[in-house]
This record gives sequence, structure tokens and C-alpha cells, in this order.
Amino acid sequence: MATLSSRARASGVLRSLLSQASVWAISIFAIAASSVLLGIAVAMNIKNPIKVPDCTSKQRDDPQFWQVITQLLLHVLLVLCIVVPVLRDHEKWVKVHRFLFYTSVAVSIVSEVLSLVLYGTICGSNGWLAGFLLDWAARVTAAAAAAQLAGGIRRG
Repeated sequence: MATLSSRARASGVLRSLLSQASVWAISIFAIAASSVLLGIAVAMNIKNPIKVPDCTSKQRDDPQFWQVITQLLLHVLLVLCIVVPVLRDHEKWVKVHRFLFYTSVAVSIVSEVLSLVLYGTICGSNGWLAGFLLDWAARVTAAAAAAQLAGGIRRG
């Protein structure tokens, strides 16, 4: 009776972790965990609102604002890295539902930009909360697009 080598077993485990079903299961788990953490953050903000700079000032030059700008730039880079393989796919190696994929990408970018705009324009902790919720929505929709991409790459 021949036994599988440890390399063959590891390869089989890796293949099953990278399967379409596994990618979706990991994605759903991460989104669910993210949703729970989002709920905790929102509840904490309702109990103890975030202290933001003076609302009478026109300048919103606080550290969180710069963090939101940084996240916007990195998010645009992330989305670009997700979209490029689909746009370059002349040989049809990537199989994604194009409408859902591009809708996820568009919602992701719009949510991220709106999070920056709302954070910068709404005074008080509501601006932070609106920005935080939209930023979360941007991450979830980017993850949906990335999961479609990861599950849709076919072998040659």
C-alpha cells in the first residue's frame, strides 16, 4: 500500500484551500467578522462619541482626516490591482460575472470617495461615523470583487 508523501498531501491541502468554495467561505467569514466588529465600533461611538476638532473651524486638519486620505489612495491602488487582470484578459483566462464585478468595483470606489467627503464635511462624530461606514462598505465591495477574481482564474 503506497502512502502519499508529505509534499503530495500539502499540495492537496493547498489546492482545497484555493478552491472556489474555500475562497467564498473565507470571504463570507471575513465579511461576517467585519460586520460584527463594525457593529461594536458603531455601538461604542453611540456610547462615547469620537472627539473631533472644533466644528466652528473650516479646517478639518485632524489625524483621522489624513488617515482617511491615505486609505483612499491605497484603496484606489487595491482596486486597480483587482481590475487590471480582468482588463488584460484577452485570452479569457479570467471568468467573472462582468456586471457584478464592475458594479462591485464601482461601488467600492464611490463609497471610498464619499467616506472622505462626508468625513470632511459633516461636523462632529456623525461625520466620522458616516465616513467609517462608507469606508467599511468600500472594503466589503472590494473584497467581493477580489473574491470573484480569485475564484474565476482558470488554469491553462
